[in-house]
Amino acid sequence: MRKHLAEKHFDSLMNHIMFDNTSLTIDLLCQVAIDGDPRVTEIICDVGERIGRIAAIMVNIFNPERILIGSPLNSVKHILYPAIQQQITQHSLPDYSQQVDIVATQFDNAGTLPTAALIKQALYNGELLIGLMQG
Repeated sequence: MRKHLAEKHFDSLMNHIMFDNTSLTIDLLCQVAIDGDPRVTEIICDVGERIGRIAAIMVNIFNPERILIGSPLNSVKHILYPAIQQQITQHSLPDYSQQVDIVATQFDNAGTLPTAALIKQALYNGELLIGLMQG
């Protein structure tokens, strides 16, 4: 499979990785994107579009001022964030999507993950949505 992909996209910098049997990591993928590989840039844009469609739903529900993204892909935010923002603009209410800022952050597992887990639990069991609807 690796060889087939490399032959199909021989101009891709990823070929060096495929032929050398180097382990593919997020950091390496980001570096290849920064170096200008169009195939990897396309992959990151696709990821951004998928995240953006999900974020657009959240924007319509919660009308946030800011979306915090803590990801190893933040090193290619110049590729990722415009794709996310485009989907939010296309799929959210105009008044909501115009005010949303996408901000890179680094989450500290000790303090933020328990809070995120509580919010996630409230989303799944409906408490948060009911609270928002009640005002």
